[in-house]
Amino acid sequence: MQKIYNIYILENDIGLIKIGITTNFDQRLKSLSGSNGGGHKIINYYVSPDTYLYTLERIMHERYADNRIDGTEWFDFSDTNICYKDVVNKLIELMTSDSYKRCNRIRKEFYEKDNWK
Repeated sequence: MQKIYNIYILENDIGLIKIGITTNFDQRLKSLSGSNGGGHKIINYYVSPDTYLYTLERIMHERYADNRIDGTEWFDFSDTNICYKDVVNKLIELMTSDSYKRCNRIRKEFYEKDNWK
């Protein structure tokens, strides 16, 4: 069964940023209400276009590993000059690269040829 994902980036009202993956962002957003870094309000979010490449989330986590709050998908950039928009722009940069487009197209074609059952 094919899986189509969205990578999302959330910012809460104290500036913590969450990088995650989901197959249903609306449901995920509801489930995070009240559990997003101490119950803080989510003030910004970005949801990627559909992707077949779930590894993008891991790439983003590795990119910002020094800022990760242990045991979570939340990142604290308060001691850096990195902001929410920078993190979103990094994801957009990855998703608009030729290598991403090629890999995503290949994965999509693989699923559409019914090879994944």
